[in-house]
Amino acid sequence: EANGTAEAPIGFTSDQLEGQRARGEWGGIIINGRAPINGCDAAPCSAEGEGSTGTYGGDMPEDNSGTLRYVRVEYAGTLFSEDNELNGIAFQGVGSGTTVEHIQVHMSSDDGVEFFGGSVSVKYVVLTGIGDDSMDWTDGWIGNAQFVLVKQTEDAGDNGIEADNNKA
Repeated sequence: EANGTAEAPIGFTSDQLEGQRARGEWGGIIINGRAPINGCDAAPCSAEGEGSTGTYGGDMPEDNSGTLRYVRVEYAGTLFSEDNELNGIAFQGVGSGTTVEHIQVHMSSDDGVEFFGGSVSVKYVVLTGIGDDSMDWTDGWIGNAQFVLVKQTEDAGDNGIEADNNKA
């Protein structure tokens, strides 16, 4: 539960002094849920999260992983290998019972937000200075994104949106 307000948002950031912070100084937020994902021969499907962040997926589309409201994530993201990275926020099999609104990811070294399957929807999302894709989804994400602002910088960034279904 990270339930901030417009007057008092919750900030997750680097432990470096302001002005000395850079992308990739900590892992980011990872939420593992029990909503469906694809990629297995038989349902329910589960997977191991990137960066060994635990198992996610299942057969509960309305799974509730809590609340992220008025949350800012800065200077996160870690690259272990080309297909093993931590993002600003990773929604791994997160269900539609989860509330995500008024979030910002700033200066993540990998994706700003990435959805690995699941059915969570997001509203009021700001993604700034992201080092790879600002918004990314794979493994059968079926949620909605409403009111998304992407501002990429000249020094980094790939796609505003990368949208995949299966990794294969």
